[in-house]
Formats: sequence, C-alpha cells, structure tokens
Amino acid sequence: MARSNVDLDGLTLLPGVVDAHVHLRGSPRDAGESFAIGSAAAVAGGVTTVLEMPVTDPMVLTGSLLHERGNRLSTQSIGDFALYGGLGIGNLHEAADLKGAGAVGVKTFLHRAAPGREGTLGTITAVTADQMLRVLEASASAGLVHAIHAEDDDLINFLQARHGESDPASFHLDSRPALAEQVSAVRAAIIGMAVDAKMHFVHVSSALTVDLLSFLAERGADLSVETAPHYVRFTSDQVTDFGMRARCNPPLRSSQARAELVRRLENGAIDIVASDHCSYPVDDVSRLAADPVRAPAGFPGIQYMLPSLLNLVSEGSLTLNQVVRATSFAPAQRFSLPQKGDVAVGMDADFVVVDLDEPTPFADLPHQSAAVENVPFFATEVYSSRVAQTWVRGTCVFDGSSIRVEPGYGRWIKPGPRGGGA
Repeated sequence: MARSNVDLDGLTLLPGVVDAHVHLRGSPRDAGESFAIGSAAAVAGGVTTVLEMPVTDPMVLTGSLLHERGNRLSTQSIGDFALYGGLGIGNLHEAADLKGAGAVGVKTFLHRAAPGREGTLGTITAVTADQMLRVLEASASAGLVHAIHAEDDDLINFLQARHGESDPASFHLDSRPALAEQVSAVRAAIIGMAVDAKMHFVHVSSALTVDLLSFLAERGADLSVETAPHYVRFTSDQVTDFGMRARCNPPLRSSQARAELVRRLENGAIDIVASDHCSYPVDDVSRLAADPVRAPAGFPGIQYMLPSLLNLVSEGSLTLNQVVRATSFAPAQRFSLPQKGDVAVGMDADFVVVDLDEPTPFADLPHQSAAVENVPFFATEVYSSRVAQTWVRGTCVFDGSSIRVEPGYGRWIKPGPRGGGA
C-alpha cells in the first residue's frame, strides 16, 4: 500500500468510534432513511464501525436471515458494521445458528411491544422470569453477548392504566419511571448470573440501575453497562417542552438524574456509550406526536454522539481518555471485534480527527441523516469541537464536509480474536 503524509497540525487523532447500538435498518421494506444515509451520518460523526440491531423488516431471527442481511448491507454501507440477531421466546433454537452466521450478539426486550409493533419487536421479547431464564440460557449456551432492553412490563402496564388520559408528556414520563428499569435490570442480571450469561444492558438511564448492576458484577455477573448520549446531555425538560419529539425509551430523566449518570460515566461504572440511533420518517413523527404509546421512540443521534461527549470534556465532566474508552476500546473489546477500537500496530487504521478548538453550532454541521428535523431540541446545542476527518481502514471517508467514498466501501465485521494493543 502506498504511503502518504497527512498534516494534522493543531488537530487531535482518536481511535474511530465503535457505536455498539444503532438502528440504521436498511431493508427495502423499512421506512425511513437508507443504510447508506445512516452510515454516512455515522462517519460524519467519527463512527467507523456500527453494531446494527436486528429490528428491521424482516426481523433478523435466524442465521440465514443474518447472513442475507450482512451480504446486502455490504453493498450499502459507508463504514464498517457488525450485526446483532434477535432472540425471543419463539426462536430460542436459533441462537447457535445466529452465532455461526457471525452475529456480534443478540437482543431481547423485557417488555411487550407497543401496539402496532407486535410483528417486529414482539418477536424478541422475554417478559416473565421463566422466559428470561430460557432466553439467557440459550444465549449463554451459544456463547453470545446478550443485549438487554430492561423495563418492567407489569409496572409499565399498571402505570399506563393508572395515568389514563394525562397529557402525552406526563403520561410518557410517569408510566416509564426509573423504577421500571431498575426492577427489570436487576431481575434479568440475577437470572443471567445463574446461567453464566454474557449480558449487556443497553441505554441505561438511571444511576441506581448502574449501581445495582455494578454490585452484581462485583459478585461475578458477566455484564456490561451502556448509556446513550441523550441521557447525559438532555433532561425530561425536553419532553415537557417538545412532547413526543423528545420521546425515547427509557425516557429522559431529571437534571439531578442526568448529573448522577455523568458521575457514573466519570468513575467507570458505565462501560460503553452508544448512540441508539433511530431515524423515523418525519411524517410518522409528526402524525403520532400526540400519542405517547405509539409515537416513535428514539433519536437520529449517531452524527452527534462524539461532539456531545466532547462537550462534557470541555466542561470538565469527563476526560478525553474516558470518552475514548467508552466509545472505542470498551465496545470493541466487549464484542470481540478484531482490529477495532485502538490505534496500535495490527489494528485497522480507523481514526477520527477532531478539532477541539472549533466551536460549532448544530445548524452549521454537514447533517447527513434524513430525520434531523425530528429532534428540534438538538438545535440548541453548540458543540465545543468539530469532526474534521474520519478514516476507515486507511481511507479518508469523510473530510469534514462531505463523504469521500461510495456505498459498499464498508465491510461486515464478525467477532474474532482481538489484535493490536487494546
């Protein structure tokens, strides 16, 4: 390979971000942006590898479906990607085949799907304790990392019924309290600990949930904890002000809860930060804005995750090393991604180059996502830094203003032995 010199004077080079939780979808039957557009948003935010969730149409419930999806997305992706399979009570026998096909892990929801989504999310649920035991046994037997969305189904249903006809913002916040996350996460973690499951708790929103999971990890549970950038940047005030356009599950929490979660990230109790990027059709978000049950939940945040976290660095809440560990080293290690997550001999040349001294208003970014207008509250952000370049396997794929490669440059990455120095 030919060598060339690149002048990065005044800039900072970091390992490429490994986003452990995205919903780019990309099936011909999926609504919303294409996988090519979503992966363009990823590299524009310094994300060089995405771990794609199985929530698509069709759902990724078998090894053959995962294989087909990987091959199809290899023609669409700008950056590199890995794939989760979905595991629920109805496809326990597929765990080994998903592993054999190259799944980076499996995903399960611990609450029932919202009305209208039974045919997708409803296929990968485990609501009762016996169901949790069976799905965790299956993933443990296959040797798969098990990504868990922890919110207690009984509590959600009871609180939704009790709150009845309250306004959408109050209904959303009050019917999915931190208690629902805490109860669900602890129950699943204890069950998983009993069967030696490898658990990964996604988008944790409560510091007490983190503390309870840390307690169990100290006693032998094989688990990792993930939060999302919106939980450490925004608060429930956004839900009050913007309604269902600020809806995510679990909901945004109070200012005090946000501060406590940042402290858990600072002290290392939170292992990973991942975007949980969701890009819904703008018309769907507008049409369902008054419905706190059916309104789409989640934000198109992949391009803004690293800048959001670098704001916490500039504010003194985190160090640059802590951001790198939570967004590069830790996800690559937890999910056994070869040659990812570090700048070292033997690793892929995946880099993000940032200018830490160029404040950039949200409106001035070269937005790639098709759904940026879904999140009007992002518009108030002024980022303390700017992504100047993104490199994937030695090629500059984003130059600070535009995408430099065609869809199909990205590769499907499967778990394997780690290389380099991470």
